[in-house]
Amino acid sequence: MNFLDLDYPLHKSNRLPARLSMLPQTTPARLKTALGASWALAGALCVVVLLGWAQHERAAKTLGVDAAPSVVAAHKIRIHIETLDADLANELLGRPGETAEYVADFDKNRVEIGKQIVAASKNITYGDAELIPIQKIEDSLGRYLMAAQAARDAHARGDQAIVLGEYRRSYALLEEELVPAAKELNAANDGVLQATYETQKSASLRMLLLTLVVGGALALLLVATQVYVTRSFRRRLNPALALATVVSAVFIGYTLSRFISHSHNMKGVKQDSYDSVAALLDAQADAYEANAAESRWLLDPQSRAEHERIYREYTTKLVSFSGGQTFEKTYAIARRRNSLMADRMKQGDDPVTAGLYARTEHPLSGMDGVIKKALDNITFPDADPLKDEPTQSAETLRTFGVFCGLDARIRELELAGRHAESVRFCLSMKEGESNWAFFKFDESLGNWLKLNEEWMRRYTEAAFADMAGLQYAAPIVSVLVAALAFFGLRSRIREYSI
Repeated sequence: MNFLDLDYPLHKSNRLPARLSMLPQTTPARLKTALGASWALAGALCVVVLLGWAQHERAAKTLGVDAAPSVVAAHKIRIHIETLDADLANELLGRPGETAEYVADFDKNRVEIGKQIVAASKNITYGDAELIPIQKIEDSLGRYLMAAQAARDAHARGDQAIVLGEYRRSYALLEEELVPAAKELNAANDGVLQATYETQKSASLRMLLLTLVVGGALALLLVATQVYVTRSFRRRLNPALALATVVSAVFIGYTLSRFISHSHNMKGVKQDSYDSVAALLDAQADAYEANAAESRWLLDPQSRAEHERIYREYTTKLVSFSGGQTFEKTYAIARRRNSLMADRMKQGDDPVTAGLYARTEHPLSGMDGVIKKALDNITFPDADPLKDEPTQSAETLRTFGVFCGLDARIRELELAGRHAESVRFCLSMKEGESNWAFFKFDESLGNWLKLNEEWMRRYTEAAFADMAGLQYAAPIVSVLVAALAFFGLRSRIREYSI
C-alpha cells in the first residue's frame, strides 16, 4: 500500500506543505471526500438546470405569449381604426344606398376593434403602460363613432355641408386620439419585447456556461474518482461509477442541447418572424391610411393639398425610390433573389443562409421603406405558393406598385372635371381599377403576414417544447447520480472499516 494511504503520523521533517496537508491523506478519506463532492455537484447541477429551465420558460412566455401577441393586437387595432376611416370616406363618396359593401365593412371593423380591445384588456402584463392607451382607445372610439354616424345620417339626407363637417370631426378624433393611443399601446409592448429578448440572450448564455462549468466539474470528478479507484484497488472498472459518469454526461449534453435549441427558437420568434410581422403590420396600417387619404382627396376638395400630402407620406413609408429605381426594377430584383435562394437551398444551404446570400448578391439599392425592411428578412420558403414567403413578398411589392400607379388616373380624371368618373374609378373593384388593385395588394400582404404569424407560433411552441420535462429530469438525474456514486464507493470505503 502507498505510504500516503497509512494513518501513521509523519515526522516533522517529512511533513507536506501546508496546502497539501489540508487534503485527505488516506484512501477512505479521499473516497468519502469524492463522494461528498459528487453529491454537492449533483445537487448544484440540479439547481443550475432548474434555474435555467425557469429562465427559459419565462423568456418564451414573455416573448411568445405576452409581448408579441399583444404587439400584434395593438397593430391590428390601429389597422381596423385606419380601415374605419377608409370605409367611411368611401361610403360618403358614393351615392346613398349604393355603397353597401363599405357600410358592412365599417361595421365589421368596428366589431373587430371591440374584440381586440377585450383581448388586449385580458392580457395586460405591464400595468399602466398598456392600461392607459386601452382606456384612451375606448373613450375616443365612442366619440369617433358618434361623429361618423352623424356624417352617415347627413349623407343619407343629402346634406353635404353637414357631411363634411362631421367627417372632419371624426377624422380629427381618429388622427389626434385613436391612432396615437394605438401606437402608444404598441410601443409599450414592443419595448418590453425588445428588452426581454436582449435580456434573454444574455441570461441564456450565462446559464449555458454555468451548466457547462458545473456539469463539467461533476463529470470530471466522476472520471477522476473512477481512475483513482481503478488504480488503488487493481480493478478495471467500477460499474456504478461508470454508469453515474455516463448518466451525467448524457444529461449534461441533453440539457445544453435544449438550451441552445431554445435560444435558436427565441431568435426565430423575435428576429425571423416577429420583426417581419411588426414591419408588415406597420405596412398594412400605413397602406390603409394612404387609401383613405386618396378617397379624402375626392371627398374634401378644400383640404385637397393636405390629403395628397398625407397620401404621399404614407405610400413613401411603405416604399420610396431614389437613383432611378422603380417598382418594376425592384420586383425583378426580388424575383432574381427568390430564384437564387431556391438554387442555394437545392445545393444544401438552410433558408437563412440562402436568403442572406441572395440578398448580398442582389441588394435592393435605391429602395427604402417598410416593405424593403420586410423583403430583407425573407426566411420561410414553402412548396405551397400561399405559404411561400419569397412568392408572397414579391407579389406584395408588385401589387403595391400597381395600386400606386393607378392613383395618377384618379387625380387626372378629377382635375379634368370628371368627378363622377373619378369617384367610380377610385371605388371600383373591377380588374385594373383602383380599389381592385388595393385589395389585391392587401390580399398578398395578408398572406405574407399570416405565414410569419404562423411561424412565430411554431417557434414559440418549439421553445416551450425544448424545456418540457427538464424540471422533472434535473432532480431525478441528480438523485440517480448521487445514488450511483454512493453504491459505487460504499463497498470500497467499507473495506477499511473491517
